[in-house]
Amino acid sequence: MTENFYTNYDYNKERTQYSIQAINEAGIKTEQLALQFANWDKELTKDFINSLFLKYDGSIEAVIANNDNMAIGAIEALQSYGYYKGDKSKNIIVVGFDGLQEAKDLIDKGMMTGTIVQDPTTISEALYKIGMNLVNRVDPLENTNYKLGKTGIEVEFPHYAYIRKSNIL
Repeated sequence: MTENFYTNYDYNKERTQYSIQAINEAGIKTEQLALQFANWDKELTKDFINSLFLKYDGSIEAVIANNDNMAIGAIEALQSYGYYKGDKSKNIIVVGFDGLQEAKDLIDKGMMTGTIVQDPTTISEALYKIGMNLVNRVDPLENTNYKLGKTGIEVEFPHYAYIRKSNIL
């Protein structure tokens, strides 16, 4: 008997896949230069961006991070190469996910392009309802308004984009 476990790596990979798919479906052509699992960590991301920048200097147009921590790490690394220091030509689109206040502050300053925010109250309510269903040994989504996402194993939650009005995606 084998069991499949849904790991952080799998989740990260799928979040990346669907992010790129959404961008392409919006009519924006993408070329993936690199993909790195940075374990949701700012410091790992900084190290990766430093090595990536040395290899692809001038070719990087955007960084899509699967959480705001990694997006912030990318911005910190890019700052060491003169980005986000006032020269409008020295900006790279950086987007994250989570809606952290630090990310929102960077967006408001024009250093980060955007983030996806999920309502913590909605997430808490869903975790409670689904958790109680599991404790009571009924279908996890019974008597809820939640639906499974595209993979069939994650629950969809409402979310919204937080971007600076002058940012163009």
